[in-house]
Amino acid sequence: MSNDSAPPDDSLNTDDVPIPTIEEIEKKGHRHQHPSGTPNITIYKLKYLIKKSQNHRHDRLLKEIENMEFVAKHTTIPVPKVLAVLKADDGITTYLVMNYIPAPTVEEAWPGLSPAEKEEVALELAKHLRQLHGLRPASPAMFSGCNGGPLPDDLLCLVPGHKRVQSLGYDLEKIGSSLQYQRHGNGVVHHAYNGPFYGEAEWVTALWARCFEWNRNNSLILKKMAERVFRDHAAQFCHGDLQLKNILLERTPAEKRENDSHFRLTLIDWEAAGFYPEFWDFCISVFCGSKSGWANYVDQAMKPYWAEYPLFAMSYELIGPFYKPHGG
Repeated sequence: MSNDSAPPDDSLNTDDVPIPTIEEIEKKGHRHQHPSGTPNITIYKLKYLIKKSQNHRHDRLLKEIENMEFVAKHTTIPVPKVLAVLKADDGITTYLVMNYIPAPTVEEAWPGLSPAEKEEVALELAKHLRQLHGLRPASPAMFSGCNGGPLPDDLLCLVPGHKRVQSLGYDLEKIGSSLQYQRHGNGVVHHAYNGPFYGEAEWVTALWARCFEWNRNNSLILKKMAERVFRDHAAQFCHGDLQLKNILLERTPAEKRENDSHFRLTLIDWEAAGFYPEFWDFCISVFCGSKSGWANYVDQAMKPYWAEYPLFAMSYELIGPFYKPHGG
């Protein structure tokens, strides 16, 4: 078995471990696979968490850095600290160096928590989400990235020349002013009209044009529903991928507890964050946590949007074979 897949050595002294160079990161014996098994994430000497990004994922990594710095600046929500960004000479490989937090995710810990502990986790998360969702864009009706750019969610990935999209009769160049590139699992690179969107109606049009690519009849029905359900929602800053696997859970010693809380929650994986319709985080969280019983506690963590959820879930099921929320 190679050193890369060996379990971390707990005897390592991490007090004086400097930020590694790219050569040190890639050297066998110094890095270990992250417990999640994600191939592009490694742990360096139990001190640093390294995210490696290449090609089309490069911009996604830079967006995550931008989002974490934005959240750290405007809230007190615990997020990983960006310690260094290292760029390889090939121009397409980037390494994000963060502090390593040796804690399970809420998803991993959830089955072993008592009902009272699960409620406490939800209430602790609520404290963070009140801050996060309290952030508003510069323009009240603007749905965009944290600094006014395109929304980073892959859901709005359209093929401009697709005959079904053309048949909608919408000018997508005007609806989504920023053009990105997204790569699907089949290796095809598509254009993505991710906004920014000026008003919820523009966002709905692009969302259902995306659905229309794959299922013409059902998407037209759902679009009619969306025009009635997805309306009059404020734009607020959302994590964008608020799954239980993207929240680290640490038990806090009695002497370090704040407000008698037994847990410290750190929100990770910020690449999809942005100013979305206010129901976004709720719907993502319920959609991706349906098998865990999280729905019994989610109302305590954030404002519920059960009226919007069925239509949200239907849209994701419609695109199901072509899209999943960030690996959820």
